[in-house]
Amino acid sequence: MDYPQYRMYFDGNTIFEIISNDKFIEIKQVGKYYTISEIECKLYPEKLFLNDLLSAAQDGIKIINFDQYSQIKKTWDETLIKYEFNHG
Repeated sequence: MDYPQYRMYFDGNTIFEIISNDKFIEIKQVGKYYTISEIECKLYPEKLFLNDLLSAAQDGIKIINFDQYSQIKKTWDETLIKYEFNHG
């Protein structure tokens, strides 16, 4: 599989950049804010979640391309307040 890969929840409030088979970035809109969390998958539940994202196995996960991801992120950069978190 080639990386990065991009996913989004169907509600449009969370996008994901999957960097590798054990690392991803989650960007989530919460009201007038958005959060960026970089997650390194060390625990089994995190690995399962990443696998679900990659396979778009869960209902509500949509495969998007880089252009869609970039446009959403650009809009949020211009209109919302950013908070960053690092996990792992």
